[in-house]
Amino acid sequence: MLYALFENNGNANEVHLAVNDSGAPMFINNGQGWKLAGIAGAVDAHFNTSDSGPGFDAAIFDARNLHFGREGKWTKRLEGPKPLPSGFYCTRISARADWIDRMISGSDDRSNGQSKSAK
Repeated sequence: MLYALFENNGNANEVHLAVNDSGAPMFINNGQGWKLAGIAGAVDAHFNTSDSGPGFDAAIFDARNLHFGREGKWTKRLEGPKPLPSGFYCTRISARADWIDRMISGSDDRSNGQSKSAK
């Protein structure tokens, strides 16, 4: 898994997840260009602006004064002088590269569990 914390570091290319972003691409600039690094999956917490109601999922730059948890069980976030960022998780593409390559090339036949090269 890849994890990104939503920090305000002055980077104009930094973005984070919100509702319905699961499956979205995560790109990393490796100094030679932007590369697909992961597929979005989850955020740190479920937030709410009050201690009642359904709330929302998101990566938040500053979670101070928000509640986290779930409907009916909200906990107040800590307060303080500095922002409290949350983050998000992605499935790392490099960990699945062999499988992706097999799917693209058609060398994996799921109908009988054998690769086409093994037939």
